[in-house]
Amino acid sequence: MYFDKDDYVLITFKRMIEAKGFVVDDIDEAELIYLSKGDYEVRVSLDNLRKDYEQTPEDIIIEEFVEAVASAEEEMPDWETAKTGIYPSLCPSDFEFGEYINYPITDDFNMVIVYDSGNKKVWINEDQLDVWKIDNQTILQTAYKNLDIVLDNAVLEVEDFEGKKLAYFTLDDETMKSVLVLSKNLRKKVEPQLGWPIVTVIPVRDFSYLFAEKEFEFFAEKLADLIMDEYKNSGYPITTEILLVDEAVKAIAKYEADE
Repeated sequence: MYFDKDDYVLITFKRMIEAKGFVVDDIDEAELIYLSKGDYEVRVSLDNLRKDYEQTPEDIIIEEFVEAVASAEEEMPDWETAKTGIYPSLCPSDFEFGEYINYPITDDFNMVIVYDSGNKKVWINEDQLDVWKIDNQTILQTAYKNLDIVLDNAVLEVEDFEGKKLAYFTLDDETMKSVLVLSKNLRKKVEPQLGWPIVTVIPVRDFSYLFAEKEFEFFAEKLADLIMDEYKNSGYPITTEILLVDEAVKAIAKYEADE
C-alpha cells in the first residue's frame, strides 16, 4: 500500500472516511484509493481534491468530498422525488462515459445528466432510467427545465472593463456557472445587457465570463492568462475553448497551453 505520511489531504481524507465506517483496503502506485464498507466497494482519486484544497486550504473542502463518497452507496430516490434535482452538467469529452447519459457539445466537452441531492451530484446512466420508468427525452426535458430555474434565480453582474462590458453570474451553487451556457432562457437573460449572440469562456465548472460577440478579439486577448490559469489549477476543468452562443454552442477559438 502506497502511503505518503506528509500528504495532509490524504491523511485527513483517510481519517474522515474511516470515521464513516469505510476501510482503506489499498492505495496503489497511481495513488488510486480502494475503499470498502461491507459489500460496497469504491475507488477514488484525490487529484482534483488536492487542487481544490490548494486553492482553498480549508478542511471543509475535504469533508464535503468525504460526504459525497460516503453517500454514493445510498439508493436513488423514486422519480417523483428525484426529478426536482435533475440537472445537466459538463465534463471533458475524453472521459470514458460508458452507460452514463451524455451528449457532445463541442470537441472538448460533453453534457451529462446528474441528480443533485445537495451534498453530491450522481451521474445518471441508462439503467437508472429503467428503474425510474422514464425515457431519455423525459430526463433531458426535466434537466433543461431545472436549469432554466437556476438561470432565472441567478444574477447577471456586468462590469466595465476598459469601456467594454464583461459579465458573469452570481448564484448560490457556483458549480452551476459553466453549464448555464446551455439554458434555453440564456438569450432572454443576457441580451438586454450584451446583445445577441454572445461569446463565453467556461474554463472550469465554477467560472464563466460572457461578453458581446463584437468584443471577441479584445477579450480573447485580455482573458488569455486568466483562463489558462483557471483551467490548469482547478480540480474540475471543462475547456479552454472560446464559445459562440447563438442557436447552439460553437467553439470559435481555443487557448493552447503555450499561449
